[in-house]
Amino acid sequence: MARVVIKLGQDISSLMPVMGRLIESCGVSAQPPGAAFRFNGHGVVVDSREITVYETEDPAAAVEVIDLLKGIESSEEQLEKSD
Repeated sequence: MARVVIKLGQDISSLMPVMGRLIESCGVSAQPPGAAFRFNGHGVVVDSREITVYETEDPAAAVEVIDLLKGIESSEEQLEKSD
């Protein structure tokens, strides 16, 4: 199966609950922290320090997922500021 794996330099466990709320059909696991969803026709599995994008070998698909997660991180930060 073709896939792209991205190793992360930081732990993104805190994003999992936000991903579950903001990404349609996203399943989230508390222990171990993780999330799974489909994005642009690709299966995506996220754990605390790794993102795997299935059904592709194109790094551009992985960049799209990273951009999505950056947007979610920005949304989380704005929600925290408004509290």
